[in-house]
Amino acid sequence: MRLGTWILDKAAGSDSRMRRLIAYWGATLLLYAFALAFLWIDVEFGEASRLIATIFTVLVLMGEAAFFWVIRKHERLGITTAQLSIYQSWFAIFCVALAYTGQGPLRGATLLGLFVVLIFSAFSLKAREARALSIFVVVFLGGAMLSMPFTVPQFFDLKTELLHSMLAGSALLVVGVINGRLSDLRSSLKAQREELRVAAETNRMLATTDELTSLPNRRYMAELLRCQEQRRTPSVTSFCLALLDLDGFKKINDLYGHDTGDEVLKQFAQLGRRQLRKNDVLARWGGEEFLLYLPGTILQDAHGVLERMRQQVQHAHLLNQAGKISYTFSAGLVELTLDEPVEHGIRRADALLYRAKQRGRNLIEMNAIDDSITV
Repeated sequence: MRLGTWILDKAAGSDSRMRRLIAYWGATLLLYAFALAFLWIDVEFGEASRLIATIFTVLVLMGEAAFFWVIRKHERLGITTAQLSIYQSWFAIFCVALAYTGQGPLRGATLLGLFVVLIFSAFSLKAREARALSIFVVVFLGGAMLSMPFTVPQFFDLKTELLHSMLAGSALLVVGVINGRLSDLRSSLKAQREELRVAAETNRMLATTDELTSLPNRRYMAELLRCQEQRRTPSVTSFCLALLDLDGFKKINDLYGHDTGDEVLKQFAQLGRRQLRKNDVLARWGGEEFLLYLPGTILQDAHGVLERMRQQVQHAHLLNQAGKISYTFSAGLVELTLDEPVEHGIRRADALLYRAKQRGRNLIEMNAIDDSITV
């Protein structure tokens, strides 16, 4: 096992797909080695053609060396794994037919290699390709078998070859049908796995994303903050939280309807996202309330993010049948201490948000630990 792993490391590196292809190539090489041994034993007993055995040996060595190179370079050459499988299968079929024509009474055992070829192809070919390969095997091998009694009648009997071709052909066709069915099942399972992956991703999105604004929802933000709280150490930099609330949102709903209110929420989410930095997270906390998480940020920098957001929202408007609808937001911003629970920080931000509302709205109230600054 260690030797096989070492060989794979040297031949294929760490790429899992390349390692799998090289492993298949190695298994094929091992099968060819058994076939060569069988053929040369037949030659030593005088039952097989030395010329055919020599040609077969050279063909196998050159072919396998060429396939090793092609496998290593197949992506650069634009060859897919399915095409690789087809080319290797064609080569194997030709080699088996050649070995069959050069062996003696035991040549029927050579046909077992064809079943191995077809079984291997079932794992990489589509159903139509697998069935087509089976038909090709039957036609090509049958032609080779039935032609031998006419080319070298002293070694091949027409009746025997006819029986061989009928038995091999029927068995290979059955294997081809089974391979096609396996390929269909493999394709079906692959499609089901993809459907499950998409469904799981959709469910994850629905569970963690607000449907209206497409922002992360409260569940996602709560889980994010819980994980952040567990990872806090003295070496972790500070972070800030801000609670945002749209000013006079109930009035917008009452005057223009809830559909317009929904449009305001969606536009606010779009405007807010434009001002966020790479790691900042803005989530819909509930109703017209939003929670902003700013990791690795001191209070003054966090205020800069919120101020840019506030100015952009202040100068924006929503076009409606009734005209232009303008709106603003107020926010409470806090910087959490190392040992301060996140829930406590959110409560402090909520108190600052209330103060901003009381002092006239469209304001950002921020507070580090003991001091407070009004902007």
